[in-house]
Amino acid sequence: LLTEQGELLLESTRDVYRKLSMLESQISDTKTEAAGPLRVTVAGFLGSTWMAPKINEFRRLYPKLKLTFMLDNKVYDLGMREADAAIRLYEPLDPGLVKRKIAEIHFGIYASQEYLEESGIPKSAKDLKDHILVGYPTSVPQPHKHTGWLFDTAGVDQSSDNHVLEINSMYAILQTVACGTGIACLPHFMAQEDKRLVPILPKLPPPKIDVFFVYPEERRNATRISIFRDFLLNQMVEKIDR
Repeated sequence: LLTEQGELLLESTRDVYRKLSMLESQISDTKTEAAGPLRVTVAGFLGSTWMAPKINEFRRLYPKLKLTFMLDNKVYDLGMREADAAIRLYEPLDPGLVKRKIAEIHFGIYASQEYLEESGIPKSAKDLKDHILVGYPTSVPQPHKHTGWLFDTAGVDQSSDNHVLEINSMYAILQTVACGTGIACLPHFMAQEDKRLVPILPKLPPPKIDVFFVYPEERRNATRISIFRDFLLNQMVEKIDR
């Protein structure tokens, strides 16, 4: 444990590093050419399903950019240059960040036809508690703020109910449900691509998730960031907003 003086020194060191990192970025951002490194962080399931198919098109347009995508639910510190920009599934409150809403993700409740034939079709929210429910564990970083919606709606205790199956991957949740295990709340744009999945309880819509492109205010004029932002707005919205 640090002493009070140690905590002050650590915070001062972080502040100095933050300012130096931002100065370095601002110098680099004065270049008008679309070239150099660009590191973007995005929730794993969104990057691997929604964004990955678009990367080749972006690289053809801007071959001099060195892209790095970090597919992680961790919230990276953009001010400390842990990443240049982020695609986040919530609205940032930090006044030092520029945010631009680029899309919405709509969800539904899904199960496989095999599971429904074997276990029955729930007719209401209260019926869900008698089914296997698959979702994110609370002990790991969450991709968005509504990961527990299905458990809350069913009225089950996520931490103790043996009907709950927890998996910290949206893709793995989808595959588990598609293969006949339980019910899950899934993004429409992912679930509708898998013919094994059937939507249920359409009158019980989960909350939508807003998608934001985020970067530091000090880097508002960075060519690399603005090019990627515009690409997202022009090329990617139609794919996800359904």
